[in-house]
Amino acid sequence: MAEAEAERDGIEAVSIVTPNWTHHRIAAAFLKAGIDVILDKPMATTVSDARELVELQRATARVLVMTYPYARHAMIRQAKLST
Repeated sequence: MAEAEAERDGIEAVSIVTPNWTHHRIAAAFLKAGIDVILDKPMATTVSDARELVELQRATARVLVMTYPYARHAMIRQAKLST
């Protein structure tokens, strides 16, 4: 999919919201294809995989960002108030 999209007129970015164990493989493929990546947390399941993604981001100069969807969740806001 990453290669096919890179050959078309292109997508600007891909959002990866798949199971955690698939993040590294998918993100790496899209970075290598020259497509920006938006990852749902976690970035990867191992530190070495996360470091590899950072290295790929630097080598390709593509955007690699990670979302934290619960950061503004009501439960988190309440927990902060309770401490």
